[in-house]
Parts: sequence; structure tokens; C-alpha cells
Amino acid sequence: MATKITKEDFQAYLKVQNSGKTNMFDLRNVVKLSGLSREKILEIMTNYRMYKKRWEVVGHEAKTRQ
Repeated sequence: MATKITKEDFQAYLKVQNSGKTNMFDLRNVVKLSGLSREKILEIMTNYRMYKKRWEVVGHEAKTRQ
């Protein structure tokens, strides 16, 4: 079963990414800092472009494309 990613999940990932607090490949830290599961983080990393396009990134905010 595919892992469902919400806009909020993607925003939590971006918040950690933009903070610069950890290497995004250090999954243990990303899990701690984002509150996301390892599976969700890997799904976002694998399909980052798709999620970025779906929720166009503007600065630190993500807005839904119409």
C-alpha cells in the first residue's frame, strides 16, 4: 500500500529542510525533528519533485495549486 502524503506532511519536511539543522539523509534526525515516519520521509524524498509541483513552494510556505 502506498504511503499517503498530505500537504502538512510535506510542509513538516520542508520546515526541517529549510532549518538547516540536519543532513536530510540522516533519517533518524529528520524523524525526530519533523514528527514524520521514516516511510513518509522516504516517500517525500523519492517523489520530491511531484510534491513540490503539487504544493508549489513559495519561500517557506507551500500553497495548493488550483
